[in-house]
Amino acid sequence: MFAIEANKLTVQKHREIRKTNWCVFRSHLEQSKRTGSKIRSPADLDNAANDLQKRIITAYNDSCSLVTRSLCRDVPWWNENLATLKKEARRLFTKANITGNWSNYRTALTKYNTELRKAKKLSMHEFCENIGNFPEAVRLQKALSKDHTNGLGQVKNGDGFLTIDNSEALDVLMNTHFPGSVAKDENSTGQDCDGIHPNRTCEASQKLASQIFTPSLIKWAINTFEPYKSPGPDNILPIFLQKSNSSY
Repeated sequence: MFAIEANKLTVQKHREIRKTNWCVFRSHLEQSKRTGSKIRSPADLDNAANDLQKRIITAYNDSCSLVTRSLCRDVPWWNENLATLKKEARRLFTKANITGNWSNYRTALTKYNTELRKAKKLSMHEFCENIGNFPEAVRLQKALSKDHTNGLGQVKNGDGFLTIDNSEALDVLMNTHFPGSVAKDENSTGQDCDGIHPNRTCEASQKLASQIFTPSLIKWAINTFEPYKSPGPDNILPIFLQKSNSSY
């Protein structure tokens, strides 16, 4: 009696987003839509965003079935010509064991190995070219994400002198790009916007926001995203918003 230890084979399941039934997705999202709620404060906005995230993820899970991940993967450089050469080399190897003539087998094996190296090299070359074709914004983001040590430097103020520290630089940037703005202490509990509590938006702010963030502009911005770009911490892919922007 003996025992053989082996790792347990785990079956991996995943969802193939490209096979999502988008009609079912939009239907589920529309059915779970909540009406009558108004956003009057940052807390209301956070709650609405969390609710939308949950509804989108639920609709996606209901419209895209789980499939078992295949454990055997085809290598990108394998082709029919290599399969033929490999088969011929094996045939000549069997024949050489019988006849004792190894010259034909060595020739066939050398040809197979040569074509194999060419196929791998070509596959790597094509892979590197595809990396070079990524959108410029994605390549820039990857380049910037490698080093986070570059902080805010010095800028010139209105008098033409360089700022002394980061705090002064931030003040210059705020006054330049947002004239009339007032810096607020994070620990302050006062009232803003003509007596309106800081956790609630005033009418002027709501009116300005409605002029800047129009449904058409938001839809245009969403459609500029790459559909299958990697999601952030919320697990929301751009394709989710592009396929559901008429439902939320």
